[in-house]
Amino acid sequence: MDEQLGMEVTVTLVAEGTVHVVVYHNVTELHYNYSSPDQSRVAFESNIHHTGATCPIDCIKEFEVTPSVVLADEF
Repeated sequence: MDEQLGMEVTVTLVAEGTVHVVVYHNVTELHYNYSSPDQSRVAFESNIHHTGATCPIDCIKEFEVTPSVVLADEF
């Protein structure tokens, strides 16, 4: 694994009965149970792409983390 490439994170979300899969590329930080004022979340951040995203824990069915093997064009 090239640590400079971070991780690929595939998140399966379920909201209002709909399943949606999101893939975040080159994630360098993952913060489980990140608290915001209204609910607990998981934060996915990329120092490589200088961006990030958060997902409410109660909407996450599962997530899978694997080593990144390429530098993606976007997060």
